[in-house]
Amino acid sequence: MIEKTQSYPVTIVTGVSRSVSARLAAAGFVTAKQVAYGDAAAIARDAGVPLKEVLLIAGRARAILEA
Repeated sequence: MIEKTQSYPVTIVTGVSRSVSARLAAAGFVTAKQVAYGDAAAIARDAGVPLKEVLLIAGRARAILEA
């Protein structure tokens, strides 16, 4: 089911710390897909995570989803 819908948790992405994962989740971003294809600036703003870090996570998430 997870593979079919690509509902992988953001924690599957290499380099996502517990604190960043918690901030993303608190802002409503719990799946790798949301971060990979979402508005990086909005995610950074809403989660309080630096844009550079969100872009890095998004790129890694896309690599997982598109593999």
